[in-house]
Amino acid sequence: MLLTAAAGFAACSSARSDSPSQQSVSAVGGDAATALPAQEPRAARAEERDAGSATTPARGVTPSAGKKAPPPSASDAGKPNRDDGEDAGAPEPADPPGTKEPPSPPPFFASVSLEDGTSKPQLGHGDLWPNCWSNDDVLYTAAGDGQGFGILPSDIFVAAIQGRPGEPGYRGMQLAAADRVSNIWSGDKYNRKPTGMLCQNGELYLAVQDLRLETFEDAPAATIVKSTDKGRTWKWDRSAPMFADHVFTTIMFLDYGKDSEHAPDAFVYAYGLDDNWAFSEGKPGPTRLYLARIPRDQVQTRASWQFFSGIANTGEPSFSSDIAERKPVLEDARRILTEPLDPMLRFQNMTTINQGGVVYNAPLERYLYSSWTEYTFELYEAPEPWGPFRLFHSQDFGMWPWNDARNGGYGTTIPSKFISQDGKDMLLQANSWPDVTGKDNYSFSLRELHVEPFQPSQPSNQPGDENLATTATRLVRAARNARAAIMNDALTDGTDEDSYNGEAKAEDFWGYTWTQAQQLNTLRYTTGKQAASGGFFEQLGVQIRKGTAWVNVALKSVEPAYPGNTDTPPFTTYTLRFDTVVTDGVRVFGKPGGSDHYTSIAELSAHFE
Repeated sequence: MLLTAAAGFAACSSARSDSPSQQSVSAVGGDAATALPAQEPRAARAEERDAGSATTPARGVTPSAGKKAPPPSASDAGKPNRDDGEDAGAPEPADPPGTKEPPSPPPFFASVSLEDGTSKPQLGHGDLWPNCWSNDDVLYTAAGDGQGFGILPSDIFVAAIQGRPGEPGYRGMQLAAADRVSNIWSGDKYNRKPTGMLCQNGELYLAVQDLRLETFEDAPAATIVKSTDKGRTWKWDRSAPMFADHVFTTIMFLDYGKDSEHAPDAFVYAYGLDDNWAFSEGKPGPTRLYLARIPRDQVQTRASWQFFSGIANTGEPSFSSDIAERKPVLEDARRILTEPLDPMLRFQNMTTINQGGVVYNAPLERYLYSSWTEYTFELYEAPEPWGPFRLFHSQDFGMWPWNDARNGGYGTTIPSKFISQDGKDMLLQANSWPDVTGKDNYSFSLRELHVEPFQPSQPSNQPGDENLATTATRLVRAARNARAAIMNDALTDGTDEDSYNGEAKAEDFWGYTWTQAQQLNTLRYTTGKQAASGGFFEQLGVQIRKGTAWVNVALKSVEPAYPGNTDTPPFTTYTLRFDTVVTDGVRVFGKPGGSDHYTSIAELSAHFE
């Protein structure tokens, strides 16, 4: 299992001081249309919990505060800090009065761990699998382009999944397929794809879109179908689609748990994308996530849909019946894999807002949006359905071919049925096509996701020989062989890991986060193997987490001196010392070397000496 921490896993190569996994990407604002009534007590508790961490509503990406100096050069490694202010650990010039940036807010999640690959028994044949949990304790789902749990293939089918992974009775059963589920609106060059599912009042609703055959990059129409007999038959208005002209045609219902038991008001909430369901080669990918609300008994009545249109002067969200007045609840303009080592790589420069799912984690009172790119998972959190959303985790699975140990996927969802009672353990579903990726996840495929919410704390550790890494969550930029566990296994030769991921990365890191603050003043970094292609840092420094930002610390010494080139010996331990700091995250950080821009590691220990 690859354990990566909440604040710091960068999926793109651009340098930043903010933790890329806690960067604010909220996009709310605008004139009021229809103000929502006062919030339930649950929302008030969430607001109190987020005091000091919510971002200012704004259009576009709104990064958290923080600055970053470059890491020290290889020639400066092990030397005292220079006094010219250019070294990584040099104090920055004082800000003019009234201009100093506020401290970076704390993350909602102190640490996150997500398995490198599918680990639970796989069911059925197909992809996407939007799902909901009904009042009969069954997880209902729909998938596309497969045999499902039957014999004949179909572009869409509905199924029931009973039981839980790893327990007796965990199985699936097909309920309906093809024309019995929905029709195609846009002609014979399109097929049907499920995008979202809703369970409420014992009934099922399914959002279905038309998606262009072969290219899979054009979604002109969508509608909602309804079943009152647990998925066996479906009804819908056959005269016209509910959504057309490529507007709001990828629809994802907000999952409020078993039969929507945690819904806070009289509305159903649904998120939508325009134009396309994901990034593609032939047209721009989505960068904005929109939100609608609908009275619970009018989900199939298009005229009853209202669209989020901003935050009113009262601070309450506003909704408008005019879809043209919609504003995004999340806008993320980041691009993944902007500098591939292979310039002819098929998928590159990918957007991160794609068809996934949004679930309400009731024990943690948090809304989680799971998205993806061809090589990464992108996870966001928010205190309310309308945000503000912040990216809290990005995990890079690297280039194809994938294998059993390392594999990502698309169509990411977190079924509410599999959220633990404390909210910290979840299962994430994602798919991949074996003929392309080398790994067959073309089924209902789950892996474990664990989170630890941030809690303010004071350090209790005392000076000594203890290796604090043994109680930490591992934090990595990428792990080619899915064996980051070697970082804190107390072995310093023979086995290593490297961060090759097919990208000309400008920055790289290996590190840890903790759920409680620690006192630190020493790291011992043991290198792995080096080659002309990489395996070493050109520049090596240390950063600690402050709030959601990563900041440089001044190195007092590096022993022995770190070469920063192919002369860096393999399986050599470098001791990095700095003044004592109090933090809940630390990492070795710098520019990766070699023609393939990656670093290596055999061990990283952390100490307060």
